Amino acid sequence: MKRIIINIFMCISILVFSSFIANQKKYKFLIQMTNYEGEGAYVVVSLISPKGKYEKTLYVQGKDPDWYYEIESWWKFYGKNRTKLDGISGSTLSGGERAIKFIQLDESKINNGYKIRFESAVEAKNYYEKDIEFKLTDSNLQKKFNGKGFIRYVRMLPQESKKMILSFWRKSHLILAISSFLFLIITTLTGVILSFKPIAFELHEANINKVGNKNISTLINELNSKFDEIIEIKVDKNNLLKLSLINKGEYQEFFADPDTLKKKVSEIETSKIFKYAEIIHRSLFLGVVGRFFIGLSSFFLLLISVSGIILLLKRQISPKNFFKKINKVGFYEDWHAILARASIVFILIIALSGSILSMNRFGLLPQKNEINHNLKPDKFEKYNKIRLEKFQIFQETNLKKLESIQFPFSSDKEDYFKVKLKDKELIINQFNGEIISESKIENLTLFKQLSYNLHTGKGNVIWSIILFVSCLNILFFIFSGYKMALKRFKSKKRNYITKDISDIVILVGSENGSTMQIAKEFKNNIIKTSQNIFIDELNNYTLYKNLKHLIIFTSTYGDGSPPSNANKFISKFEKIKQPFDFNFSIVGFGSKTYPKFCQFAKDISTKLKKQTNCYEFIPLKLINEKSIESLNKWSNDWSKKNECPNKKDQFEKFGVL
Repeated sequence: MKRIIINIFMCISILVFSSFIANQKKYKFLIQMTNYEGEGAYVVVSLISPKGKYEKTLYVQGKDPDWYYEIESWWKFYGKNRTKLDGISGSTLSGGERAIKFIQLDESKINNGYKIRFESAVEAKNYYEKDIEFKLTDSNLQKKFNGKGFIRYVRMLPQESKKMILSFWRKSHLILAISSFLFLIITTLTGVILSFKPIAFELHEANINKVGNKNISTLINELNSKFDEIIEIKVDKNNLLKLSLINKGEYQEFFADPDTLKKKVSEIETSKIFKYAEIIHRSLFLGVVGRFFIGLSSFFLLLISVSGIILLLKRQISPKNFFKKINKVGFYEDWHAILARASIVFILIIALSGSILSMNRFGLLPQKNEINHNLKPDKFEKYNKIRLEKFQIFQETNLKKLESIQFPFSSDKEDYFKVKLKDKELIINQFNGEIISESKIENLTLFKQLSYNLHTGKGNVIWSIILFVSCLNILFFIFSGYKMALKRFKSKKRNYITKDISDIVILVGSENGSTMQIAKEFKNNIIKTSQNIFIDELNNYTLYKNLKHLIIFTSTYGDGSPPSNANKFISKFEKIKQPFDFNFSIVGFGSKTYPKFCQFAKDISTKLKKQTNCYEFIPLKLINEKSIESLNKWSNDWSKKNECPNKKDQFEKFGVL
């Protein structure tokens, strides 16, 4: 059983851990040494903080630690901390040698004031603390840098991942949701109904949870004073007290109030709405086939939850920001994230417990072993009889721990009490209360029961309410997810003319589709001026044969990072030179709650201003929290300078704002 639990959580841990790896980007660098004479050079590559302090050792060339002290500045950092060096590789580099190596960088460090430092040292020769040092920016990570000491030059080159990890998780999240949404809607709606079932039973007069600390001894004493003979005491799966006894010579079986022991009902009749909801929830009225699809939807919900956590972590940049303020994007996006943070743990429990119950139903989990008791004959010898209520085991056991007590059929010494508790089963001598045999309920059985209780809310009103609210949240996630997917689909570029005949090109960086909608609204308004306009994503930047004006609308993702459809723009812009001069206008969207407010838009503006053939048409506009006033002012200013008969305050009633 432990192995099963470990495997389940290992799978989830691997998925979650991969989200942190997603923040790491691999870079290749070529290091060329000068033609010096002497021993091989030790080379250390370090990440330097904005304050000029060592933060992390990225790579060490030279694996003999006895000579690390030669790299003086770095040794003061590493020698004090002695952290594990994952980047050690091979021997030192001799004069004229070259090597191609790899390092991994956290993307949050790029364009954030950090530096990369190459240090070099040769035995009995010089030490160069800053043989090469450069700012850690997107553009520098694609350049060549000349050294000042034993390194002639270093050339950096980013390694593009074949899989865009963020895109992978978003698509996985969407595909899983689409493939299971019908079953999830059905199971969630029935789950809302079934969450009231344990509440109804908790409020039933025969529920044992209302008796407080009443023990078995007290109950037996009260029963003996009221009835002729007790056959069995049982607490059913809904925590209701059921008695089998003989009263006035007549056998009776009924559910009783645990306080007064008065009969309440002979049989518990479950409401038809609960019966039908339970059948639908378990099997869709389709038997084994239905159970399979319900089990599969539980597993899909588990994967959806894990991928949702990863996307939320990416949105909030790091785990430490998980519960910090969420940058506003739109009603459905914001509440999708807010409610996910509040309920994700509970939804994971629902999904995991549902998957476990389905696995058990199809025999994928080990089945419980029969309980065997070692009944030694000498334990059944008669002793001086004591009163039942004086039995120590009965006095020490709370009624809430009881599942059943079967009373002896006769006074023969071979007859005994069979007591089943939540975690063990006991055989008890009927005369003196001595425990003849004790058998623990195996952990696997307890784990399955825990899964059942967590999935159904059995025995706990508060947990049932949590399940109810979580089910409502799942329904909202399905609806809001649909609205977000629809918005993203609608925001896809629509062009009726080609890029090469367009004199105005609008390029957009948008993570969730909102910025693309703004750009399309702007395009639809100015297109009335009979100008040729082409709209596309920033990553699709290319050669435009008739470009006169480039307009860029871009949001940021997390703290100043580019959206996933814009992260290649700067590198493409550096490589592609337009045939004619052109003007540009840039609008950035972000939130001032983040330190790097609209940083990506600022980076683009800086890059374009350095080019000799493009000119800023109007100053860079940064929009905080999608301010309608700021956006309208930019639109009006742009139209006025462009002498464009644009509608004033065109974004006043724009839906996404």
